[in-house]
Amino acid sequence: MVRYLDTAAITSEIAKIIKKAEEYVYIVSPYLRIFDRYKLLIEDNDLRKIDTKIIYGKSNLQPGESDWINSLKKVSLYYCENLHAKCYANERTLIITSMNLYEFSQINNEEMGLAVDKDEDPSLFDEIMTDVRRIMRQSNNVEVSVRTVPKEEANKTNGAGGFCIRCGKNIKLDPSKPYCVDDFITWSKYSDTTYVEKNGVCHICGKPNSSSLDRPVCRDCYSKNKELFKKK
Repeated sequence: MVRYLDTAAITSEIAKIIKKAEEYVYIVSPYLRIFDRYKLLIEDNDLRKIDTKIIYGKSNLQPGESDWINSLKKVSLYYCENLHAKCYANERTLIITSMNLYEFSQINNEEMGLAVDKDEDPSLFDEIMTDVRRIMRQSNNVEVSVRTVPKEEANKTNGAGGFCIRCGKNIKLDPSKPYCVDDFITWSKYSDTTYVEKNGVCHICGKPNSSSLDRPVCRDCYSKNKELFKKK
């Protein structure tokens, strides 16, 4: 039997899937920005030698995420360029849902999902897992080698230090120009300065945030960097 899940139930069920895994965990999510609560559970699984396969679809892997993945022995990372699906599974239960894995989705978005238990519907469970493994086979295995670069060093070496509020790509720190070139071209077709990016990030810290051109940074970063917003 397929179970319907609302936003709160999805958040809880994903945690159960990771925590109760005995053989493996599959995480299929375009955006590789994992909620801290889930990171702790994945770290526990790593100690228990549970294999975790992460398939993501956005190439802008942030240094913080790559450093974290590098610290784990049983986590494998795969990049699928056209990925849009979200699916989370262990050997007994899986979820197909609209929810990404970062905190903004959990707190701010209205999400829906369906859960399938292998004991209740083995045929459907196996059909979905076959497709998950197909996507993984067609993806590129990623060898993570990115290191964390302090903001001061980034500014000295490549003039960067900020993040594109749409894709998260590292760009020059300038709150008046918080988009990378490609995303600015897309945004400029409408030129709505109040448009809030659906999966946006803070221009300064790179964390998930309801960013727009008018308000490109989170509240904490604004409080700490008010001098950047003074009119010249």
